[in-house]
Amino acid sequence: MTEKTCQQRYVALVNMVFDQEGDLANHFLELFPTPAVFRNMTMEEQDAFLGYDRKRLKPVLAAIELGNLILTCPHDILGHAYSSNEVGQFLMDEMAGQTQESVEVLCTDVHNEIIARRCLFKGGQAECMLYPDQIFRYVLHWNSFGLIMVHNHPSGDPEPSRQDLSFMRRLERGCQLLGLHLLDCLVIGSQDYYSWRESQEAHAAFNDQIAN
Repeated sequence: MTEKTCQQRYVALVNMVFDQEGDLANHFLELFPTPAVFRNMTMEEQDAFLGYDRKRLKPVLAAIELGNLILTCPHDILGHAYSSNEVGQFLMDEMAGQTQESVEVLCTDVHNEIIARRCLFKGGQAECMLYPDQIFRYVLHWNSFGLIMVHNHPSGDPEPSRQDLSFMRRLERGCQLLGLHLLDCLVIGSQDYYSWRESQEAHAAFNDQIAN
């Protein structure tokens, strides 16, 4: 947004806030002609502003403070994603008894704290339609650093199907293009879980043993 456009929007919003109260809008803009001036308001300037009509102006300052709080507050922390085992065991308790296949996405920050979580898809007993674009849209909406995709197998067997593995590879390629970190893809069964990341690590370790 250009400086001119920002200033025009600022004036328009001030007039919108003080709809039908032109005197208050003029008073506001006289004291705070630009967003930068308002942002650097001193206590003396705040007192001068409220002194014009405290009853009508105090809610305006409260609303602006609320907006700033919403913008600057850190994400809620819903849990930790420090290891696949930790996440897998936790989600087994929640998803093992479900009779429909569903897909959940966990969004993480740079410290692997879970900042958002949502069930994006629900299917039948044997399949669930997956759409990577909807997963990425949700993850990017939260400005996530990484993600974990989780889905359950109502049959109780956590072994991934060929379709599961193909989708995991597609998801990994998409994450690489978007600069996201795919921390893991988990399949939840009734008594155990499958971790794509753990499987890759075990496969790499096996190959190292053969090579040596």
